[in-house]
Amino acid sequence: MKQSIRQALILALVFLGVYFTSGKARFGNPRITLEPISPEFNHDEFIEYTLRVEPQWYKSKFLKLDLTARVLRNGKAVRTIGEQKNMPFFYDEKEGRWTGKWPCPWNADEGVYQVELATGSVPLVGNVGLIEKPFSITGRTPAAFPNGFAVLTVEDLDDIRGIHWKGPNGERGDWRVLVDWAKFIGADALWILSADSGGYSLKPADDHPWNDRAPSTLRMLGKECHRQGIKFGVWAMCYLIGGTPAHSPNYQYAWEYDKGQLIDGREKSGRRAVSMLDPKRPHDIAKLLSQWAAIPEVDYVGLDYIRNALGGFEMVDEFVKDMRIPVPDNWGTLSKNERMLWLARKKVARKDDAFIDAWQWWRAHKTSHVIRTIKAVVGDKPLWVFTLSWDKGWQHGQDPIMFRDAGADMDAIMLYQCDKEQFSTITHDWERYLRHGQVNLLAGDCIDWILHQRDPAGPEEFKRRILMGYHHLSRGGDAKGVFFHDLLRALRGRMGPWTTQDWMKMIREVITEIKK
Repeated sequence: MKQSIRQALILALVFLGVYFTSGKARFGNPRITLEPISPEFNHDEFIEYTLRVEPQWYKSKFLKLDLTARVLRNGKAVRTIGEQKNMPFFYDEKEGRWTGKWPCPWNADEGVYQVELATGSVPLVGNVGLIEKPFSITGRTPAAFPNGFAVLTVEDLDDIRGIHWKGPNGERGDWRVLVDWAKFIGADALWILSADSGGYSLKPADDHPWNDRAPSTLRMLGKECHRQGIKFGVWAMCYLIGGTPAHSPNYQYAWEYDKGQLIDGREKSGRRAVSMLDPKRPHDIAKLLSQWAAIPEVDYVGLDYIRNALGGFEMVDEFVKDMRIPVPDNWGTLSKNERMLWLARKKVARKDDAFIDAWQWWRAHKTSHVIRTIKAVVGDKPLWVFTLSWDKGWQHGQDPIMFRDAGADMDAIMLYQCDKEQFSTITHDWERYLRHGQVNLLAGDCIDWILHQRDPAGPEEFKRRILMGYHHLSRGGDAKGVFFHDLLRALRGRMGPWTTQDWMKMIREVITEIKK
């Protein structure tokens, strides 16, 4: 009997030992883990983290808490877009974890960053294991271009085989005149517009929504460029559509705002913008550029109006969700049009600096995603973009660093349509923002006397501005080169009291100077 009791006690103790041992193995000490979804992020991306709490009894203490983390660089807290201090976390019931998103700051320093849980409201029970894994911000290295790179552009979609313009020798010639002028000024490359999607008399086909040059024409022009020692590039008009609504391609169009009213871009005549949310447009652009990239005579492919061309207020819901924008208490009862109108009025008023910063970053983030889609298809063929110069492109949903990381190998900065004072402000803004060598930049100006405010100096003022841009688009060194927009404006445009030769000789002087 005593032996039986002793055995029972031993079995009970073993059972209890197994119970507590297995319980400890099952539950363990409380643990909090912060982990990035990737060890590295580019500047055009959200820094995304997961936060896990284990075991279940400890996790339940967190479900009603507002969890946040600080981002640190060399021990110092980093603020991001809209002066946002912390990374907020939100519980995902499906995944059983918290997720956090933190927009990468404009031109953030590359390197390692730490994430530190704000523990003020966190119930740190017992011996808690806190695992906080770091992340890195990295930058993409673009394709190499020589210093002093000079480009002449041609913005026209007419059939070049039917042109008869004067060449540098004063005589009329055929399409080869385009290359002759590039050679005359000492350009390294000729870039020509080769596709848009305007619906003027016919509706473009869904499977090829383009008015584009024949591949045979591109091969012909590229071959002549190469014969004369010049590189050849072609670009597409991306997010701006001309023509009438009835003849426009089948896309989702952006909503605009004018005089207190919203305007449906689908119904707007003249010029309308494809929405940056349209899923088809990036793939149509990528397909076209991949066909161009496969042509041996094409050295570069490019993107114009690679931005939120007009409006964009149809993106209100995605913007508010991604950027965690505070909204009115009655948000859930507002119609889509009312939410768009709220966004438009806040944007136009420009009274909330943090809101404007978030809107500008988020649009550049969306556009960068489009560039990534295109670059993935284009492959190794160098890709350039045209960027507007106001406020480093931010006002238009563009950013040179974000575009570089997304796949742009060259950024042609359009220093047009501003007076002398504005030009100085623009270039100094760029100089404060970028360091030499971060981006392959081309300083570009337009061959147009009216856009230089009919300055009495004419071509001399043109030269002064483009050299100023070349020297001051980044600090610590010159831009990669220059571009001149466009040859047809010098042949038939608003030249003022000067001749084509006057403007083109001045361009030649600029190129000679930057190549010294």
